[in-house]
Amino acid sequence: MPGAIDYEISKRLHPEPPSEEELKYMKDIEPTTAGIFLHKLHTITSEGNETLVKLGASTGCRWGDTACAIYTKSGDSAVCASGLYFHSVLGSTDVKYIMKYWVDEPSVGVKPGDAFFCNMPYIRGTHPPDMAIYAPIFYKDKLVCWVGAIVHTGECGACEPGGMPSGSRSMYDEGLQVPLADAFPGGVTGNLNDVPKNPNHVLGGYLFNNR
Repeated sequence: MPGAIDYEISKRLHPEPPSEEELKYMKDIEPTTAGIFLHKLHTITSEGNETLVKLGASTGCRWGDTACAIYTKSGDSAVCASGLYFHSVLGSTDVKYIMKYWVDEPSVGVKPGDAFFCNMPYIRGTHPPDMAIYAPIFYKDKLVCWVGAIVHTGECGACEPGGMPSGSRSMYDEGLQVPLADAFPGGVTGNLNDVPKNPNHVLGGYLFNNR
């Protein structure tokens, strides 16, 4: 099992080189069609983010500390709607972590219906209240891209309410920190929800993210 800190991935905020398949299909798309398609992607993520802000359970979500994004198969952010700009960048390292460690791992793998949860600062580069869900998208049984949502939750089980404790003495005082777990198979959702002081804020946030 990989450790939480991977400096190789943390340095890969830049776009990955295009795959042979991407280069092949780029030749078949002219600029007007590409522009229309990009606009549709922007509409999808903008509507998702607006809905997340309106329906999210936490105060942080309602003030717009959120993001909804579509990522390439390799993990680059293709299009993102966000209330805070850094969320549009930092989510890509999470997906690249999954692609590096889990996609070919027999005990985990990536399958239709999976949803990977992460709020580990050493991977995401933020803090534990920023919780993210990523789901793979398949077409004809082939992984083609990823979708993800990020929200600042109101509670993560830290030593003080609110998830940003001023009195913490170590990372262990800062509450739940999960380094990209496959969140929904096997009943892990219930286990995650046992940790915070206010589980409804957390469960409501990441269940909605997975929709």
